[in-house]
Amino acid sequence: MKDAKVSLVLHVGMRNTAVVDAVIARHPELKLERISISSVDELSSSVAGMSPDLILLEQDKREGNSAALCSLVESICDAPILLLAHQGAVESALQTLRGGVYNYLTEPLAEGGLYAAISDALRMKSVWRETRENSHARLSSFGRLIGSAPCMQALYETIKSVSMTDATVFVQGPSGTGKELVARAIHDSSLRASNAFIAINCGAIPPTLLESELFGHERGAFTGAVSRSVGKFEQANNGTLFLDEVTELPLDLQVKLLRIIQEMQVVRIGGKDVIPVDVRLVCASNRDVAREVREGRFREDLYYRLNVVPVKTPPLTERRQDIPLLLDHFLNTFTSKYKKYFYEFSSQSLRRLSSYDWPGNVREMENMIERIVVLHNGAVVEEKFLPEEVLVQPLREEEIPGFPGEMALAGKSSAFIASSQGSDTVSDGVEQSQLQRTEILPLWKLELNMIKAALAETRGNVIAASKLLEIGQATLYRKIKRYNLDSEKT
Repeated sequence: MKDAKVSLVLHVGMRNTAVVDAVIARHPELKLERISISSVDELSSSVAGMSPDLILLEQDKREGNSAALCSLVESICDAPILLLAHQGAVESALQTLRGGVYNYLTEPLAEGGLYAAISDALRMKSVWRETRENSHARLSSFGRLIGSAPCMQALYETIKSVSMTDATVFVQGPSGTGKELVARAIHDSSLRASNAFIAINCGAIPPTLLESELFGHERGAFTGAVSRSVGKFEQANNGTLFLDEVTELPLDLQVKLLRIIQEMQVVRIGGKDVIPVDVRLVCASNRDVAREVREGRFREDLYYRLNVVPVKTPPLTERRQDIPLLLDHFLNTFTSKYKKYFYEFSSQSLRRLSSYDWPGNVREMENMIERIVVLHNGAVVEEKFLPEEVLVQPLREEEIPGFPGEMALAGKSSAFIASSQGSDTVSDGVEQSQLQRTEILPLWKLELNMIKAALAETRGNVIAASKLLEIGQATLYRKIKRYNLDSEKT
């Protein structure tokens, strides 16, 4: 067991040993003890019984996906990660910050910069750990998937579990629920993320062309085959192949697909060469696949081969509490895209949209909000902007869910403004006498002032700022983007 007064630093890699040792030697006040491990491959067998306070992780120059590498390290050892990125890898290093990495430095390392980064990480480690626990307990997004409902939390956990394996995944759910986003999240979280993600909709291609699309063909294989064509399996080699609406495959192609999955070899139409492929397969369908099997439209042996890890994407009716979060996301997206000024929904329009049953699920919502932003102007989405199908549906009696984290932030805004006007006491509940002495400002300005103050207080550290504001990191990132505050954070 390590001395409670000593900070244990786990250094994964060999390139920066000299500068790390120099910081330890010249700054004894940090009380650092370095444990060196040459590579990530040795990590799981080397950290048994350890509780490091910080991980210095050197990015492997051969590893194109820093986020997947950091996720792997986090799954083995729970401590803040300071990524030491090689030159030219700034973009991939930045992506790791969204995934929970504490900070990054680019090589060659400066001793002063490394000292400052280590000091900051050790000082903020308790905040980091609490923030990590809260974010793991209730994520509001994962990749491009958005939602904090319990069914979405379960979905995120499944994605994280399967992403580090090559197990075949079968995603099932109604149209518009994000089945391809699930497939992309699995790919982007895996060690294949730096390689191709190839998607094909098996129901959108005529059966006569589908075999060529999947497996490729040689020149002259059939009328019109004027040149060689590489199929989707070859294009996805070393990556991920997503077969959307796989239940639309004709039965003869189902037999060929089964053989290729078993052997991981393809032969182009009209060709003789056997081509080995290394493909991670993710399939999807909006049909009741078990029923398709019973009625003879889908092969039972293929179904069992594909259904290694079944994943369900829930309809919006099963996660109504996510509706305001999704509405906020799409409003921000299309307001930015079309240079409009919308920033919120009126209470009545939010109630209407939350009561709507969304038969087309998230895809229908995305299209509807885009149409509203394109056709209307203003700062608030009013009830009169909503389409007829929403207005004619009866309102639900239960309480309409609110935006996660926003009510707490709005309440704190009042306290902040009271403080800035000279109030002696600041608390979450500001007395009426204090409010009477303050200037009444639009709610968005109060929110903007609070975010600016939190970022200034934490020197741009989003993790610490979200802790001060008592909102999730994902919520704060969206607001930073909405108010164009990227230059004020690090």
